[in-house]
Amino acid sequence: MTTSDGFGQLPADLRPRFSAFLDRAEVTELVLRFHAHLDRWDWDALPSMVTSDCSLATHIDGVPAFVNWDQGQNTGLTKKTNWREESGIKGQHQWTNVVVILDGDTANVMMSGTQTNSWPDGGVEISGAMGEGTCRRTPDGWRIAGFIGNYRSNFARLRSYFTTEVAPRGDATA
Repeated sequence: MTTSDGFGQLPADLRPRFSAFLDRAEVTELVLRFHAHLDRWDWDALPSMVTSDCSLATHIDGVPAFVNWDQGQNTGLTKKTNWREESGIKGQHQWTNVVVILDGDTANVMMSGTQTNSWPDGGVEISGAMGEGTCRRTPDGWRIAGFIGNYRSNFARLRSYFTTEVAPRGDATA
């Protein structure tokens, strides 16, 4: 902020608190906007919200199931990375309880929510979802550097829709 937008008119002791308030709001908006675009399979919108070395992963009942980013190639998020779309499962997140912990130019994010899945056979499942991530301040603003979505789900049923092999239990590299 500059003096012309009123920041410089704040008492000096309030400036750090106001700056932290704005950072938390920007990070919260970023992760919610990212997931809104993800639910809509709007792949073109996502790369501008992540760092070039971003790591995105999906865990189901604590089991690393998918890494949804072409790690090392940074070719971006595309339809081919969307395992739900490939399998015919339609879903929607509803995130709430976003907690942002600031540490300089890094922000750790925790979120809770639900995931509704509509199965190709007509069944519906609602599962709990917990998200954890890291965002970094860049010259272009806040960006997601990493995010793991962990879903409490019907793992046996979901396993039948996997298009890739599930990472072994306890494999932290997935």
